[in-house]
Amino acid sequence: MMDEPGRKSPRFPASKKLEVAGRIAKWIADNRPRLSFSSAASGSDILFLEAAQAAGVETHLVLPFAAADFIESSVRPSGADWVGRFERVMSRAASKTVLNDQVADEKSSVYDFTNRMIAAKAALRATTLDCPRLALAVWNRQPGDGTGGTADAVASWCRAKIAAHIIHPTDPSQDGSVSEQMSEELGERQRPFDRTLSALPTGYRTEVCSLLHLFFAGYFGLRENQHQLFQQTVLGALAKVLALTSYPPISRYGLGADYVFVFDTERAAGVFCGELMNELAKALEETPELGMQLPRLCLHAGPIQLMVNPVLNQYTHEGATLTRAGRVARYVGPGIVYCTEAFASLAALESISEFRFAYAGTITYGDVPQQDLLFRIRFK
Repeated sequence: MMDEPGRKSPRFPASKKLEVAGRIAKWIADNRPRLSFSSAASGSDILFLEAAQAAGVETHLVLPFAAADFIESSVRPSGADWVGRFERVMSRAASKTVLNDQVADEKSSVYDFTNRMIAAKAALRATTLDCPRLALAVWNRQPGDGTGGTADAVASWCRAKIAAHIIHPTDPSQDGSVSEQMSEELGERQRPFDRTLSALPTGYRTEVCSLLHLFFAGYFGLRENQHQLFQQTVLGALAKVLALTSYPPISRYGLGADYVFVFDTERAAGVFCGELMNELAKALEETPELGMQLPRLCLHAGPIQLMVNPVLNQYTHEGATLTRAGRVARYVGPGIVYCTEAFASLAALESISEFRFAYAGTITYGDVPQQDLLFRIRFK
Protein backbone atom coordinates (compact mmCIF):
# COMPACT_ATOMS: atom_id res chain seq x y z
CA MET A 1 0.00 0.00 0.00
CA MET A 2 0.95 3.66 -0.31
CA ASP A 3 2.55 5.16 2.78
CA GLU A 4 0.06 7.01 4.92
CA PRO A 5 0.94 10.65 5.68
CA GLY A 6 3.45 10.94 8.50
CA ARG A 7 4.88 7.40 8.23
CA LYS A 8 8.19 7.43 10.15
CA SER A 9 10.10 4.99 7.93
CA PRO A 10 9.14 5.48 4.25
CA ARG A 11 8.28 2.28 2.41
CA PHE A 12 6.24 3.28 -0.65
CA PRO A 13 6.11 7.10 -0.73
CA ALA A 14 3.65 8.84 -3.05
CA SER A 15 6.55 10.40 -4.97
CA LYS A 16 7.41 6.93 -6.37
CA LYS A 17 3.97 5.84 -7.62
CA LEU A 18 4.44 6.93 -11.26
CA GLU A 19 7.82 5.25 -11.50
CA VAL A 20 6.49 2.04 -9.95
CA ALA A 21 3.45 2.15 -12.25
CA GLY A 22 5.80 2.22 -15.24
CA ARG A 23 7.75 -0.80 -14.01
CA ILE A 24 4.51 -2.69 -13.38
CA ALA A 25 3.34 -1.91 -16.93
CA LYS A 26 6.67 -3.13 -18.33
CA TRP A 27 6.36 -6.43 -16.41
CA ILE A 28 2.87 -6.91 -17.86
CA ALA A 29 4.11 -6.16 -21.37
CA ASP A 30 7.05 -8.55 -21.00
CA ASN A 31 5.02 -11.45 -19.52
CA ARG A 32 1.66 -10.93 -21.28
CA PRO A 33 -0.58 -12.57 -18.65
CA ARG A 34 -3.95 -13.90 -19.83
CA LEU A 35 -5.73 -13.10 -16.57
CA SER A 36 -4.90 -11.93 -13.08
CA PHE A 37 -6.05 -12.25 -9.48
CA SER A 38 -5.37 -9.51 -6.95
CA SER A 39 -6.88 -7.37 -4.26
CA ALA A 40 -7.48 -3.65 -4.80
CA ALA A 41 -5.81 -1.65 -2.03
CA SER A 42 -4.42 1.80 -2.67
CA GLY A 43 -0.93 1.64 -4.11
CA SER A 44 0.47 -1.30 -6.00
CA ASP A 45 -2.83 -3.25 -6.21
CA ILE A 46 -4.64 -0.45 -8.00
CA LEU A 47 -1.57 0.51 -10.06
CA PHE A 48 -1.39 -3.10 -11.25
CA LEU A 49 -5.11 -3.28 -12.02
CA GLU A 50 -5.02 -0.05 -14.01
CA ALA A 51 -2.07 -1.28 -16.09
CA ALA A 52 -3.52 -4.77 -16.55
CA GLN A 53 -6.92 -3.50 -17.65
CA ALA A 54 -5.28 -1.02 -20.04
CA ALA A 55 -3.38 -3.96 -21.57
CA GLY A 56 -6.56 -6.02 -21.99
CA VAL A 57 -5.82 -8.50 -19.19
CA GLU A 58 -8.89 -10.14 -17.64
CA THR A 59 -8.79 -9.07 -13.98
CA HIS A 60 -10.40 -10.82 -11.00
CA LEU A 61 -10.63 -9.09 -7.62
CA VAL A 62 -10.52 -10.75 -4.20
CA LEU A 63 -11.51 -8.60 -1.22
CA PRO A 64 -11.19 -9.61 2.44
CA PHE A 65 -14.58 -8.08 3.25
CA ALA A 66 -17.28 -5.90 1.69
CA ALA A 67 -16.14 -3.07 -0.59
CA ALA A 68 -17.45 -0.28 1.66
CA ASP A 69 -15.43 -1.55 4.62
CA PHE A 70 -12.41 -2.28 2.44
CA ILE A 71 -12.37 1.29 1.15
CA GLU A 72 -12.20 2.65 4.68
CA SER A 73 -9.42 0.29 5.80
CA SER A 74 -7.27 -0.05 2.69
CA VAL A 75 -8.06 2.70 0.17
CA ARG A 76 -9.19 6.01 1.66
CA PRO A 77 -6.25 6.37 4.13
CA SER A 78 -3.99 7.09 1.12
CA GLY A 79 -6.21 9.90 -0.14
CA ALA A 80 -9.67 10.49 -1.60
CA ASP A 81 -8.44 10.21 -5.21
CA TRP A 82 -7.66 6.52 -4.62
CA VAL A 83 -11.32 5.84 -3.88
CA GLY A 84 -12.32 6.92 -7.39
CA ARG A 85 -9.55 4.80 -8.89
CA PHE A 86 -10.72 1.84 -6.79
CA GLU A 87 -14.27 2.22 -8.07
CA ARG A 88 -13.09 2.37 -11.69
CA VAL A 89 -10.99 -0.81 -11.53
CA MET A 90 -13.83 -2.54 -9.65
CA SER A 91 -16.28 -1.68 -12.42
CA ARG A 92 -13.97 -3.16 -15.08
CA ALA A 93 -13.15 -6.40 -13.25
CA ALA A 94 -14.35 -9.72 -14.68
CA SER A 95 -15.25 -11.02 -11.20
CA LYS A 96 -15.31 -9.89 -7.60
CA THR A 97 -15.03 -12.24 -4.60
CA VAL A 98 -15.75 -11.15 -1.02
CA LEU A 99 -14.23 -13.66 1.41
CA ASN A 100 -15.76 -12.62 4.74
CA ASP A 101 -19.23 -11.33 5.53
CA GLN A 102 -18.09 -9.30 8.53
CA VAL A 103 -15.02 -7.28 9.49
CA ALA A 104 -13.03 -8.72 12.38
CA ASP A 105 -11.44 -6.38 14.90
CA GLU A 106 -8.10 -8.12 14.37
CA LYS A 107 -7.64 -8.07 10.59
CA SER A 108 -4.16 -9.58 10.08
CA SER A 109 -5.38 -13.18 9.62
CA VAL A 110 -8.15 -11.96 7.29
CA TYR A 111 -5.53 -10.26 5.11
CA ASP A 112 -3.37 -13.39 5.28
CA PHE A 113 -6.34 -15.50 4.16
CA THR A 114 -6.96 -13.05 1.31
CA ASN A 115 -3.34 -13.32 0.16
CA ARG A 116 -3.57 -17.09 0.12
CA MET A 117 -6.91 -17.12 -1.67
CA ILE A 118 -5.62 -14.78 -4.39
CA ALA A 119 -2.79 -17.22 -5.12
CA ALA A 120 -5.07 -20.24 -4.66
CA LYS A 121 -7.74 -19.04 -7.08
CA ALA A 122 -5.02 -18.25 -9.61
CA ALA A 123 -3.52 -21.71 -9.13
CA LEU A 124 -6.90 -23.36 -9.62
CA ARG A 125 -7.55 -21.41 -12.84
CA ALA A 126 -4.00 -22.00 -14.11
CA THR A 127 -4.52 -25.75 -13.70
CA THR A 128 -7.77 -25.56 -15.68
CA LEU A 129 -6.19 -23.52 -18.49
CA ASP A 130 -2.88 -25.43 -18.38
CA CYS A 131 -0.85 -22.22 -18.20
CA PRO A 132 2.03 -21.13 -15.95
CA ARG A 133 1.60 -19.18 -12.73
CA LEU A 134 3.56 -15.99 -12.17
CA ALA A 135 3.52 -13.70 -9.15
CA LEU A 136 4.32 -10.01 -8.92
CA ALA A 137 4.83 -7.94 -5.75
CA VAL A 138 5.82 -4.36 -5.05
CA TRP A 139 7.89 -5.08 -1.96
CA ASN A 140 10.92 -3.62 -0.18
CA ARG A 141 12.10 -7.17 0.70
CA GLN A 142 11.59 -6.49 4.41
CA PRO A 143 9.13 -7.95 6.97
CA GLY A 144 5.89 -6.03 7.15
CA ASP A 145 4.35 -4.06 10.00
CA GLY A 146 2.28 -7.13 10.89
CA THR A 147 1.10 -10.47 9.56
CA GLY A 148 -0.96 -10.64 6.40
CA GLY A 149 1.15 -8.14 4.44
CA THR A 150 3.25 -8.36 1.29
CA ALA A 151 6.04 -10.35 2.93
CA ASP A 152 3.56 -13.04 3.95
CA ALA A 153 2.05 -13.07 0.46
CA VAL A 154 5.48 -13.68 -1.07
CA ALA A 155 6.09 -16.41 1.52
CA SER A 156 2.90 -18.21 0.47
CA TRP A 157 3.99 -18.06 -3.18
CA CYS A 158 7.36 -19.54 -2.26
CA ARG A 159 5.68 -22.41 -0.42
CA ALA A 160 3.56 -23.05 -3.51
CA LYS A 161 6.63 -22.93 -5.80
CA ILE A 162 5.26 -19.97 -7.78
CA ALA A 163 7.89 -17.88 -9.56
CA ALA A 164 7.81 -14.42 -7.98
CA HIS A 165 9.15 -11.15 -9.37
CA ILE A 166 9.77 -8.27 -7.00
CA ILE A 167 9.54 -4.55 -7.82
CA HIS A 168 11.26 -2.53 -5.11
CA PRO A 169 9.25 0.63 -4.44
CA THR A 170 12.27 2.95 -4.01
CA ASP A 171 15.34 1.10 -5.35
CA PRO A 172 15.03 -0.33 -8.91
CA SER A 173 18.42 -2.03 -8.54
CA GLN A 174 16.72 -4.52 -6.20
CA ASP A 175 14.08 -5.52 -8.75
CA GLY A 176 14.18 -9.18 -9.71
CA SER A 177 13.14 -12.65 -8.70
CA VAL A 178 13.12 -14.00 -5.17
CA SER A 179 16.47 -15.70 -4.59
CA GLU A 180 16.60 -19.42 -3.86
CA GLN A 181 17.89 -18.75 -0.35
CA MET A 182 15.11 -16.28 0.38
CA SER A 183 12.57 -18.68 -1.11
CA GLU A 184 13.69 -21.37 1.32
CA GLU A 185 13.54 -18.99 4.26
CA LEU A 186 10.12 -17.64 3.34
CA GLY A 187 8.77 -21.06 2.48
CA GLU A 188 9.30 -22.53 5.92
CA ARG A 189 5.88 -23.42 7.31
CA GLN A 190 5.03 -22.81 10.93
CA ARG A 191 2.13 -24.22 12.85
CA PRO A 192 -0.77 -21.79 13.22
CA PHE A 193 -1.00 -22.47 16.95
CA ASP A 194 1.30 -24.18 19.42
CA ARG A 195 0.16 -27.66 20.35
CA THR A 196 0.86 -26.94 24.02
CA LEU A 197 -0.01 -23.52 25.37
CA SER A 198 1.17 -22.67 28.85
CA ALA A 199 -0.01 -19.07 29.16
CA LEU A 200 -3.30 -17.42 28.45
CA PRO A 201 -3.29 -15.28 25.29
CA THR A 202 -4.17 -11.63 25.57
CA GLY A 203 -7.62 -11.37 24.04
CA TYR A 204 -7.49 -13.78 21.13
CA ARG A 205 -5.25 -14.81 18.25
CA THR A 206 -6.30 -15.55 14.70
CA GLU A 207 -4.70 -17.70 12.02
CA VAL A 208 -5.76 -19.32 8.76
CA CYS A 209 -6.57 -22.97 9.38
CA SER A 210 -8.50 -25.81 7.77
CA LEU A 211 -11.26 -27.67 9.52
CA LEU A 212 -13.55 -30.67 9.21
CA HIS A 213 -17.10 -30.45 10.60
CA LEU A 214 -19.06 -33.69 11.06
CA PHE A 215 -22.81 -33.66 11.69
CA PHE A 216 -24.52 -36.93 12.63
CA ALA A 217 -28.13 -36.17 11.68
CA GLY A 218 -29.27 -39.58 12.98
CA TYR A 219 -28.08 -38.76 16.48
CA PHE A 220 -31.36 -37.06 17.35
CA GLY A 221 -33.29 -40.22 16.51
CA LEU A 222 -31.32 -42.51 18.81
CA ARG A 223 -33.28 -44.38 21.46
CA GLU A 224 -32.06 -44.27 25.04
CA ASN A 225 -30.48 -47.72 24.85
CA GLN A 226 -28.57 -46.85 21.63
CA HIS A 227 -26.38 -44.08 23.00
CA GLN A 228 -23.85 -46.50 24.41
CA LEU A 229 -23.70 -48.28 21.04
CA PHE A 230 -23.18 -44.90 19.33
CA GLN A 231 -20.29 -44.22 21.67
CA GLN A 232 -18.72 -47.60 21.02
CA THR A 233 -19.26 -47.61 17.25
CA VAL A 234 -19.07 -44.03 16.02
CA LEU A 235 -16.96 -42.35 18.67
CA GLY A 236 -14.80 -45.45 18.90
CA ALA A 237 -14.06 -45.17 15.16
CA LEU A 238 -13.19 -41.49 15.59
CA ALA A 239 -10.88 -42.30 18.48
CA LYS A 240 -9.17 -45.05 16.50
CA VAL A 241 -8.36 -42.73 13.59
CA LEU A 242 -7.12 -40.04 15.98
CA ALA A 243 -4.79 -42.56 17.60
CA LEU A 244 -3.33 -43.93 14.35
CA THR A 245 -3.36 -41.06 11.84
CA SER A 246 -0.22 -39.40 10.56
CA TYR A 247 -2.20 -36.16 10.18
CA PRO A 248 -3.57 -35.36 13.64
CA PRO A 249 -5.68 -32.22 14.17
CA ILE A 250 -4.24 -29.38 16.21
CA SER A 251 -7.50 -29.28 18.18
CA ARG A 252 -10.82 -31.11 18.37
CA TYR A 253 -14.24 -30.40 19.80
CA GLY A 254 -17.45 -32.35 19.98
CA LEU A 255 -20.72 -32.99 21.70
CA GLY A 256 -23.85 -34.84 20.66
CA ALA A 257 -24.31 -34.67 16.88
CA ASP A 258 -21.43 -32.30 16.05
CA TYR A 259 -17.67 -32.88 15.98
CA VAL A 260 -15.06 -30.43 14.70
CA PHE A 261 -11.37 -31.02 13.92
CA VAL A 262 -8.97 -28.13 13.19
CA PHE A 263 -5.80 -28.58 11.10
CA ASP A 264 -2.82 -26.51 10.07
CA THR A 265 -2.91 -27.58 6.40
CA GLU A 266 -5.47 -28.59 3.78
CA ARG A 267 -3.57 -31.83 3.12
CA ALA A 268 -3.85 -32.86 6.77
CA ALA A 269 -7.58 -32.08 6.90
CA GLY A 270 -8.35 -33.92 3.66
CA VAL A 271 -6.29 -37.03 4.34
CA PHE A 272 -7.66 -37.28 7.88
CA CYS A 273 -11.19 -36.96 6.50
CA GLY A 274 -10.59 -39.84 4.06
CA GLU A 275 -9.23 -42.05 6.82
CA LEU A 276 -12.16 -41.16 9.05
CA MET A 277 -14.84 -41.87 6.46
CA ASN A 278 -13.33 -45.29 5.69
CA GLU A 279 -13.29 -46.22 9.37
CA LEU A 280 -16.83 -44.94 9.99
CA ALA A 281 -18.17 -46.81 6.94
CA LYS A 282 -16.76 -50.10 8.25
CA ALA A 283 -18.00 -49.48 11.78
CA LEU A 284 -21.57 -48.62 10.75
CA GLU A 285 -21.74 -51.50 8.27
CA GLU A 286 -20.82 -53.88 11.09
CA THR A 287 -23.49 -52.37 13.36
CA PRO A 288 -26.75 -52.27 11.33
CA GLU A 289 -28.82 -52.29 14.53
CA LEU A 290 -27.69 -48.70 15.16
CA GLY A 291 -29.61 -47.64 12.05
CA MET A 292 -27.39 -44.61 11.46
CA GLN A 293 -26.12 -43.13 8.21
CA LEU A 294 -22.66 -41.75 7.61
CA PRO A 295 -22.28 -38.15 8.79
CA ARG A 296 -22.90 -35.06 6.75
CA LEU A 297 -19.67 -33.14 6.57
CA CYS A 298 -17.84 -30.14 5.25
CA LEU A 299 -14.17 -29.28 4.78
CA HIS A 300 -13.57 -25.55 4.96
CA ALA A 301 -10.70 -23.09 5.49
CA GLY A 302 -10.34 -19.52 6.69
CA PRO A 303 -9.34 -17.30 9.60
CA ILE A 304 -10.03 -18.96 12.95
CA GLN A 305 -9.84 -17.31 16.35
CA LEU A 306 -8.09 -18.98 19.28
CA MET A 307 -9.42 -17.84 22.63
CA VAL A 308 -10.15 -19.06 26.13
CA ASN A 309 -13.69 -20.30 26.74
CA PRO A 310 -14.53 -19.13 30.29
CA VAL A 311 -17.16 -21.84 30.77
CA LEU A 312 -14.99 -24.77 29.67
CA ASN A 313 -11.82 -23.11 31.04
CA GLN A 314 -9.82 -24.22 28.02
CA TYR A 315 -8.57 -22.96 24.66
CA THR A 316 -11.17 -23.14 21.90
CA HIS A 317 -11.35 -22.13 18.26
CA GLU A 318 -14.22 -19.83 17.37
CA GLY A 319 -15.43 -17.56 14.61
CA ALA A 320 -17.48 -17.28 11.43
CA THR A 321 -15.30 -19.86 9.63
CA LEU A 322 -16.49 -22.59 11.99
CA THR A 323 -20.08 -21.37 11.77
CA ARG A 324 -20.00 -21.55 7.98
CA ALA A 325 -18.69 -25.13 7.93
CA GLY A 326 -21.35 -26.19 10.41
CA ARG A 327 -24.08 -24.59 8.30
CA VAL A 328 -22.90 -26.40 5.14
CA ALA A 329 -22.75 -29.73 6.99
CA ARG A 330 -26.43 -29.44 7.87
CA TYR A 331 -27.56 -28.88 4.28
CA VAL A 332 -25.60 -31.54 2.36
CA GLY A 333 -26.34 -35.24 2.01
CA PRO A 334 -24.78 -37.94 4.18
CA GLY A 335 -21.66 -39.90 3.34
CA ILE A 336 -20.27 -37.59 0.64
CA VAL A 337 -17.17 -35.50 1.30
CA TYR A 338 -17.95 -31.90 0.36
CA CYS A 339 -15.67 -28.90 0.64
CA THR A 340 -16.02 -25.17 0.07
CA GLU A 341 -14.37 -23.14 -2.67
CA ALA A 342 -11.93 -21.75 -0.09
CA PHE A 343 -10.73 -25.23 0.85
CA ALA A 344 -10.53 -26.42 -2.77
CA SER A 345 -8.59 -23.33 -3.85
CA LEU A 346 -6.06 -23.50 -1.01
CA ALA A 347 -5.62 -27.24 -1.62
CA ALA A 348 -4.84 -26.49 -5.28
CA LEU A 349 -2.24 -23.96 -4.13
CA GLU A 350 -0.72 -26.66 -1.92
CA SER A 351 -0.44 -29.04 -4.95
CA ILE A 352 -2.07 -31.90 -3.07
CA SER A 353 -1.96 -35.29 -4.80
CA GLU A 354 -3.89 -37.46 -2.31
CA PHE A 355 -7.32 -36.27 -3.48
CA ARG A 356 -8.98 -34.25 -6.24
CA PHE A 357 -12.09 -32.15 -6.68
CA ALA A 358 -15.22 -32.09 -8.81
CA TYR A 359 -17.59 -29.14 -8.89
CA ALA A 360 -20.83 -30.04 -7.10
CA GLY A 361 -22.91 -26.89 -7.51
CA THR A 362 -24.14 -24.03 -5.34
CA ILE A 363 -25.77 -24.44 -1.96
CA THR A 364 -28.28 -21.93 -0.61
CA TYR A 365 -29.68 -21.61 2.89
CA GLY A 366 -33.19 -20.89 4.00
CA ASP A 367 -32.24 -18.88 7.07
CA VAL A 368 -29.45 -16.61 5.75
CA PRO A 369 -28.94 -14.71 2.45
CA GLN A 370 -25.78 -16.57 1.56
CA GLN A 371 -24.51 -19.01 -1.05
CA ASP A 372 -21.51 -21.32 -1.19
CA LEU A 373 -19.84 -23.06 -4.10
CA LEU A 374 -19.25 -26.68 -3.18
CA PHE A 375 -16.85 -29.30 -4.50
CA ARG A 376 -16.94 -33.04 -4.03
CA ILE A 377 -13.70 -34.68 -2.97
CA ARG A 378 -12.57 -37.95 -4.50
CA PHE A 379 -9.71 -39.78 -2.81
CA LYS A 380 -7.06 -41.60 -4.82
